[in-house]
Amino acid sequence: SSVAQQLAIRTKQGIAFYEANASNNWAITQIKNVDESCEKISYSPDGALFAACLKDRLAIYDAQTMQIVKEIIEPFVYELSWSPLGS
Repeated sequence: SSVAQQLAIRTKQGIAFYEANASNNWAITQIKNVDESCEKISYSPDGALFAACLKDRLAIYDAQTMQIVKEIIEPFVYELSWSPLGS
């Protein structure tokens, strides 16, 4: 099985998600782009989820499918933190 790592980059335009694949000489491929400005981004401790503080909400993504699994309507969220125990 191939080993892949995800990378998320926050820019002025939004968030760019990339995947680096060990079986392909660590080639990096863009897998998703969110064209919405955000304050903070973070992967959960187990890497299963990804959260982004967007202008008017907190969006939580499934890190495998990059689909939104939950949105919390809360404007102007500037910080987020996952429990280190994953609970």
